Formats: sequence, structure tokens, C-alpha cells
Amino acid sequence: MSEEPRQNKKRRGLKVLLIIVSVLMAIGIGLAYLLWWELTRQERISMTADYMVIAPELNITEKGRDGLFKTIETAPYGTILNIQRKGERQNSKNYFKVLSSSVEVDKYKKNDFYVETLDEYELQDMHHNDRFNRIFPLKETQQLPTHIKKALVEDSYYGNEYRFTQDVHRIKSSIVWADFNKDEETDIAVLLEQNNHMHKLYVLCYNKDLKQSYITHTDYNGGFAVIRFFKENALIFMGGEKLEKAPNCGIIYESTQKENGFKYAVIYEPKTMKFAQYIQKPLSEIQAEEFEHYHDDYRGEYSNNPVEVEAVEGKVIEIAD
Repeated sequence: MSEEPRQNKKRRGLKVLLIIVSVLMAIGIGLAYLLWWELTRQERISMTADYMVIAPELNITEKGRDGLFKTIETAPYGTILNIQRKGERQNSKNYFKVLSSSVEVDKYKKNDFYVETLDEYELQDMHHNDRFNRIFPLKETQQLPTHIKKALVEDSYYGNEYRFTQDVHRIKSSIVWADFNKDEETDIAVLLEQNNHMHKLYVLCYNKDLKQSYITHTDYNGGFAVIRFFKENALIFMGGEKLEKAPNCGIIYESTQKENGFKYAVIYEPKTMKFAQYIQKPLSEIQAEEFEHYHDDYRGEYSNNPVEVEAVEGKVIEIAD
């Protein structure tokens, strides 16, 4: 065989080898890409998601060429926003790019629009949508500041969930605003309830440094109840025989039941730095009722051995009006 045919054969062999190597490389790159696609699939899906606005409202902003955000409109409580999870931060605020909303579908695709939040909690993923609507069913409760809703939701849990009433008339006697602990910040007292007619009283005070509300007092009772405000120097029972001037403002917390009802005054006491709850009756009347209750419970076997019962002044059932 001459030299030229031998060279041609060698070239053909190199070409075939290069083709095989190229094919194998293409297959390898394709497999690597498929592997990467599968491994990052969940991450890519989670880069955008639907969130519900649980703040009373959030600003929708447009990002200008100077990089600054300008408010163009607001998104009220309950608005569903499809946003990119990875956001930007500017001037202690978070900005997440809005792709669409339950109100506007195509508008946000044209330019760079962002939702502005102070606390990421102001946006909740759609898994919490039904729960928030259950706990805050009326406009009066949906308009509560986010830090109050956050504290109430974190204290509640599935299976033992307390929620605001859906009765538009009773909601007015379920919320009281005042500076209960005299720190010059507005606090709140609220009544939440369950389907079994149990209810729970919350008193939340505001921490201006953390810009958060925290639960300072709770109480549970059966049936329906109402709360209302009383001013400083209002006459209430505070564990004694006579009405006394309240040292500061507080809450009257009262059952709506005519029989076996209750009536308390809930007031902050600076000495203990706690809220006290006083039954609104003279101490002697409370002692008599406690003795009668004790006597009825132990009537029979112990009826010949009566026991004198003392009402302890200032206990958690602390008696006041």
C-alpha cells in the first residue's frame, strides 16, 4: 500500500474518532445539564411564589433608573402577589419583585415593580391564606397592625385556634385601645373565641424599640364576653370592701351570661409590673361565695366539720371592679 492511501485511511480514522468523542461529549454535557436541571428544579420553582398581603396594606413601588423605589399604589390586606423570593434591601426596607397579582395580571410584567415591606411577615405564603381569613374575618380585624396579628397568630395553633368573632355587632366590644402600662405607647386588649364558645382575653403592649407587640396578660373563660375601657380614677373594686379610684386606665372584662357570669377589672400594677385581674364585688361578698361554694362541695361527709375559708386578697382571681 502506497503512502497516500495510508494517510487517507489515517485521516478517516481520526475523523471518526473525533465524531465519536464529540458525540460522547455532547451526551455528557446533556446528561450533566439534565442532572443540574433536576437538582435545581425545586430551587427554581421556589424562586417565585404566591404570597398574601396580611398587613393592612403594602406599597407597590417602581424602581427608577437611579435605583430608588417610588410608590405608585398600594395592595390591601388579602391581595395575592406572585413575587420573586430573592429581594433587595434599601433603607431598612425589603423589596420583592412583583410579577402579577390577584388584581393586576399583566401590568407588572412591563416594568420593574416591587412590593415594599418593613417586616417579611407582612407577606405570607398561600398555605396560611385560609388560616388568616379565619382568625381575622372582618375588616376591623384585618386592619390591625401586622405586629399585633403576628403575636396573636404565633400564640394560636391548629386544633386549638382562637379567632375574632364574625359577628359585626360583637366585634365592637372585642377590641380596646389604650396606653395600659403608662409608657406613652398605644396598647391593645382583644377577645378571641372558639367554636365551642370558649373565649380568650389578650392584653398586648407595644415595644417601641423592637416595633413589636408582646402578650402581657391572658385569661380563658366559657361563654361569650365583652370588654370595655375605663379611665384613670374610675371607681372599681381592687380586693377590698369599698370602691377605689383606679390608679390608671384599664379594661372591664365581663361575661354576657346572666347566671354564673363574671365581671373583672384588668389593670396594670407598676409595683409588680404585671396586670392584675380583680373581681368586681366587695371582698366580704367574695368570701361568702367562696365559703358557700366550698361548703356545697364538701357537704355530707365533712358537714359536721365546717372549715372557715379565707379569700386571699390579690390572687390571680384578684377581686376588683
